Order: sequence, then structure tokens, then C-alpha cells
Amino acid sequence: MLRLFDDKDAEAVMLGTRVANESASNFGCIVSDAHSKRVLHYVEKPEGHISNLINCGVYLFSTECIFPAIRSAIKRRTERPRLLSYPSSENLDSSFYQGDDDEDSANLVIRLEQDVLSDIADSRQFFVLETKDFWRQIKTAGSAVPANALYLLKAFQSGSEELAAPSANIIPPVYIHPSAHIDPTAKIGPNVSIGPRVVVGAGARIKESIVLEDSEIKHDACVMYTIIGWHSKVGAWARVEGTALPVTNHSTSIIKNGVKVQSITILGKDCAVGDEIRVQNCVCLPYKELKRDVSNEVIM
Repeated sequence: MLRLFDDKDAEAVMLGTRVANESASNFGCIVSDAHSKRVLHYVEKPEGHISNLINCGVYLFSTECIFPAIRSAIKRRTERPRLLSYPSSENLDSSFYQGDDDEDSANLVIRLEQDVLSDIADSRQFFVLETKDFWRQIKTAGSAVPANALYLLKAFQSGSEELAAPSANIIPPVYIHPSAHIDPTAKIGPNVSIGPRVVVGAGARIKESIVLEDSEIKHDACVMYTIIGWHSKVGAWARVEGTALPVTNHSTSIIKNGVKVQSITILGKDCAVGDEIRVQNCVCLPYKELKRDVSNEVIM
């Protein structure tokens, strides 16, 4: 990015990447010149498809560019009534003009993507560097699971010696901390990270998950598409799972019975799942003990 910034004598450079067309409208979309890499137009979460080149959220700005742009955005904000949110496919119903009591405080809020970048793209030397490396948006706790998979795959492809050696019960890529104790009959992987001092019992199955330090997975338990928090315990024959989503899907939400829920199950710190209990698509806050089957819930 810095090389492009210097070569083009740019005022701003943004990191971009390509995503599937159906996912592009969930991000800031960039229209650029294919040869010069200059940004011609930028729209945050457009209503329709304009480009599958999206904003990765990494920027280089010259001080002569960004501060005047922010000043202009503040001036525009104070000269007209402010919408609480710009109309889009996600928040059109919630957009409305504020009353006088809230106007002053709201005018102090300037959003980089909505208020600043579009103005820079229209009037300045603004360029985009398209990365071919992996990229993942991290907006929810569950986003850590697909991000973890991308990092593990990168390490596996580069021949990292820190990963667990493949075997009949280790399906790569898998990271196991040296202090963890894994029963030889447990089946682990793919895309699993196991933290320090974790104990995994005989016959357990762990797939597409993150198990944080000092946790225990007892014998014959099954953990899939899940984050197990610190010091948590999963009982014997228990099943803790989320829902698999396509790799190209950048959302970690799904619709179950008409309700939007997280596709990744998350157990907070010091949670306990009883023997033979099933937990699916749940977010469980810390220090909870689960003694019955639960699904599609936030457990507080």
C-alpha cells in the first residue's frame, strides 16, 4: 500500500478485495479504474449491485487530505438535519430525522465510510490496492471461527511446524498447544485450535472450533462450529454445535424458525454443559450451567 501511495503520489489509498456478488452489498463497494487503480466511486452498503470490489477497512491518508475532508464532513453535518442512519436495505425502516434535543450531539458524530470516503473518492487522488490474500470481516464473536480456519489453512499451506501432524485422528489443519492433553482416540479437525492446558477425553470429536485455555471436553462429547470459553466444561456424550455456512458467506447469522440467530455456538467463560446435553446455535454468557437441551437462544 505504501508503495502504491508513493508511486501514484496519492492522497489516500484503501485496501480492497473481491467477494461474491451476492455478498458485496453488505460492505462498502468500490468502483475503480482497472488500469490506474484510482477510485472513481465509493458507496457504503449500496441498495443494488455496483461492484464486487469491497473495502477491507485499511487506509493510508495524507494529512493534507484527511483533515480537510473531515472538516468538510463536519460542516455538511451542521448545515443540514442529520439522519440517524443512512437508508439502506438493512436500516431503511429505522431512519428518521432527529429532534432538536438530539441534534447537537448527533452532529458531533462523523462516520468515515459514510461521511468522508465518498467525498474523497469524488474529488481527490484516491486509489485502491486489491489484495489477493485472504480477508475476513470480524464483527461478531462467531466471526473468529471462520477467521481461525483461514489462518490455519495459511499456516498449513506454508508448511508450519507449529501445527499438529496429520494422523488417523488428526485432520489438518489443527493447532494444539503443547500443554494440552488430547486422548489418542479423540478425533480432531479440520480447522481446530486448542489452547493451553485443555483436556480432551477419549472418543471426543472436535471440528471447526476454537477451544480456549483450561477447558475440558469429556469423553465421547461432540463440539462443532463452536467457541468454548476459558475454564468451560463439556460433559460426556454432550453435543455442542453451530451450523455450517459456505466459505464464501461473510455473515455468521442464520434464520431459524423465523428468528435471526448466530450460526456459531459460543460458550462464555466458566460455562458447564451437562452430560448428554445438546446445545445448538446458542450464545451462552459466562458462568452458566446448562442442564437441559437448548437451541437458538441467548442464555443470560
